[in-house]
Amino acid sequence: MANQAFPDAVPAQMMTLTKENLRSTIGKQNTLSPSHFYALWLGTKQGIVNNSHLYSADKIINANKNRYVSPLSYAHIGGAYLLNGRQISGEHYLNKVLVPSSASRQTHDDYEYGSQLRDIALTITILNDVERVIKLSNDMVLLRNRLAITAMELANKKSYLSTQERIALIRAGIALRQHAQGVVQLNIKENNQVTRIREQGMNQAELNTGAIISNSGDNSVFLQVATSGLIKAENATSTLAYEEAKRTYRFENGKPYRGEPLNVGDKLIVSVHYELEQHVPLALIVEFLPTGFVLENPEYTNSNQIINAANLKQTSEWSMLEYRNDRLIASASLRRGHQYVINYVLRAETPGISSIPALFIEEMYQPQNMIYKPYSGFKQFNIIQ
Repeated sequence: MANQAFPDAVPAQMMTLTKENLRSTIGKQNTLSPSHFYALWLGTKQGIVNNSHLYSADKIINANKNRYVSPLSYAHIGGAYLLNGRQISGEHYLNKVLVPSSASRQTHDDYEYGSQLRDIALTITILNDVERVIKLSNDMVLLRNRLAITAMELANKKSYLSTQERIALIRAGIALRQHAQGVVQLNIKENNQVTRIREQGMNQAELNTGAIISNSGDNSVFLQVATSGLIKAENATSTLAYEEAKRTYRFENGKPYRGEPLNVGDKLIVSVHYELEQHVPLALIVEFLPTGFVLENPEYTNSNQIINAANLKQTSEWSMLEYRNDRLIASASLRRGHQYVINYVLRAETPGISSIPALFIEEMYQPQNMIYKPYSGFKQFNIIQ
């Protein structure tokens, strides 16, 4: 508490009232209020909470399995159990932090307006406080790494961070940096040669494809890998869940096109349909042009009239829709369970044989979240004179 670090900062009368309030909150019965779990955590650090207090809270949780308990409350009671020497119970509750709850968050309890991001970030600080007293098990070290990854992913998906979220992320960052002061030893194997390195804190290294990293020391290591270059098509897999991702081709008269030879000047209507199983806040859809074709821009051509005459499902509203020399690009926030459509027109221009591009969506600021689906219809285009 503040009085321990700065003895003169808090008046004695205020400290007395604070401790009385803390003891009163710890002693409450039959409550799932976030303040009760927080008091158990603070009280454990002050040495005024014993296992009987924690067991009473445990009974209330188990008797109200359909009631919502926040991830942070689970972290508070889990951390308290660990500090009181109850490893199995402590790790049981800390592992529940990343488990989705079927009940909805209650914001009226103690005017508690937290979020999943805040709770996960503060759980990192709780584990850091526990580690100052006892050595964390390997499971808890792995949990801390998973929490850090999840916090980064959640923060990157949000366009706005609340004050609580910002403070929690700062505290989590400080905790992780303090944890990263130990010396780690790594073996890096490249081209049958092994390089041994010793590092302290945070660092980075440039590695080639196929490099093997192994931890040869006693301290845990948190690794982030950023890649560059072109991925092989056979190694590309979708990471976004979707119900539908398909592309269809039609002749200019609206009849289905199934790979027949095309003459220079022939036009094809292309329709792309997507329905996602998850929300993607900033999605970028990229339709690459097959070799030998030109994209018809509706501002300068009659492509809209061709599409309308084919009686197709109308193109969806997009935040941005660009017709480029080698691709069509659209962006929008895509909602779960909604159908999104793009219709456009291609014109055959250069004779030859070309392959069919895959369907592709990526989340703009999280490009590892993507849909990559090779076209499953005919095998190639053939443009003749």
